[in-house]
Amino acid sequence: MRMSHLYKEILFALLIIMLGYQTPAFAYTKASIKNNTEYTISGQVKYAGGALTFCRPDSYAVGPGQTWQASSNRGACLITEITGQLSGISPSLQASGLSGINERREVTSYTSTGTAYAQFQVNAFGDRYRIFSKSEYSKASDVSEESSPGFRFVNHSAWPIAVSIDQVGCLYYDIVPAKYKGKPGVLKRSTGAVWFTLRAHIQPDGINPQTDWDCIKPVAELVGEVGLAAMSGGSSIPASTARIAAKEVAKAAIKAALRKALKEVLKFGAKELGEYLTATSEIVMPGQFAGYDWPFRCSAMPEYHITDGPIPHIDEDGRYYLEAGKPLTVKKVNTCGNDMMLASTKSETAEDIDINDFFSEPPTTTVVEVPKTPKVSTPRPVTITPPDTVVSPSSPTIIAPPAPVAPPPPPPEPLAPDAPIYQEILRQAVDLYSSGNNDRRAFEKFEYLANQGVPDAQYYLAYMYDYGYGVHENPDEAHHWYDKVHAVLGTRKLSNEVETFALVEFALQNLHGRFYPPNYERAWGWLIRAYDLMDNGQTHYSPQFKSKVADIDHRIRDKLNRY
Repeated sequence: MRMSHLYKEILFALLIIMLGYQTPAFAYTKASIKNNTEYTISGQVKYAGGALTFCRPDSYAVGPGQTWQASSNRGACLITEITGQLSGISPSLQASGLSGINERREVTSYTSTGTAYAQFQVNAFGDRYRIFSKSEYSKASDVSEESSPGFRFVNHSAWPIAVSIDQVGCLYYDIVPAKYKGKPGVLKRSTGAVWFTLRAHIQPDGINPQTDWDCIKPVAELVGEVGLAAMSGGSSIPASTARIAAKEVAKAAIKAALRKALKEVLKFGAKELGEYLTATSEIVMPGQFAGYDWPFRCSAMPEYHITDGPIPHIDEDGRYYLEAGKPLTVKKVNTCGNDMMLASTKSETAEDIDINDFFSEPPTTTVVEVPKTPKVSTPRPVTITPPDTVVSPSSPTIIAPPAPVAPPPPPPEPLAPDAPIYQEILRQAVDLYSSGNNDRRAFEKFEYLANQGVPDAQYYLAYMYDYGYGVHENPDEAHHWYDKVHAVLGTRKLSNEVETFALVEFALQNLHGRFYPPNYERAWGWLIRAYDLMDNGQTHYSPQFKSKVADIDHRIRDKLNRY
């Protein structure tokens, strides 16, 4: 005979009472729900014996990225179901000015015959969302690095491409290398199952302008300056991300191609070059999805192919030329995540730009090359002279001077250490270093800038070699770069803040005899100079730095009093 529902409830209530509902030893942990979606989710946590007062359902509501925990005492109540409903607009869509992209918001409830589990989470999966127990979701940890969620970029273009994944700030950002020896550049990143806005543009020097805080719009003038540097020998970046896949063309072919809108890069300024590269390559794709997580993860994460863009050429003298080509295109090539982005764009092409709108050359005098006359002996004309006439020697041949040839353009001036692009990269490097978890990326930027002669970067590079931040400790390299900083002290080439840091560091070196024999008087002299800069009010220094200075001050005074 089947027991009625009420009869089951009564039996369950008696069981709870027998176990000792009020006894802490038999009380289960309060339920918690982590929301890993971009929406607010609300619903109920239902327990077995829900008709009884002490196993009533808990209602919850939790925002994106937040965790809810039940406030009531769960006791010995087993969870049988957790329901959920999404509401609101995702931050990535708000940032893009969209209210929705027709994505599905169904939430699959968690169900059980009765579980003691307490930790739950909400994740995107398949064409909807699902509530998991922590135990269920832990099965997702052992996966292929090629599988979703994440993204894979394949760059078939000739340019390094800066890409960023943007929500409220920059979630992920990097450079996709240009193709090399016929093979495309590839960038892969594993992520959470997130919605995002994809941004991309040409970055000629291969140094990403993004930071942890800003998915910045490319600044045309900066793009132009780094483009001139990268295509004129003004850049010394050895990394593969900085390589431009230019077509090698003979000068003779270049001359012929000049009549076909091929433009020599060095004849134009940073502004024109930057505006052209930015306009013909800037891509924005809102409403993209990184693919599903377990248990409906894709075997291959969403993949985007980058094609076309301006076509760079290089002749045997190392001069760069640009051909218009087609506007840059970014296209999603597989279906992973498509059913979660039904109305989102799967392909985006930059604006179709006429290269002549940016590179209008001034009229020049056409030089016609006269073919060289082959060296063939010409017979002398036969002259009949009357008798007794003296024939004078032949008059010398008069040769016309060759037509003047235009001199080659002078090599480009290297960028000054205080060039705006260097100062922008320096700001990014300092931000990365200050964040405390991006030392390697900060080191790479400081190293590049130090080799360009930027004094502030030379100090930071010396310090990172000295203390092993972002690189293995290397006293020889540290000493080398500290010497360069020594040489510019007091010349106003260092910023006020960095010169103060350097003076304090040199005081510490003379105090401990690092790189130099101990010299307490000299250490005190460095510290006095640092105090002068700190007292001028131009820079605010952190309490930690002031405490460090005070400690060095105390130790130097102690040494001077002893000796």
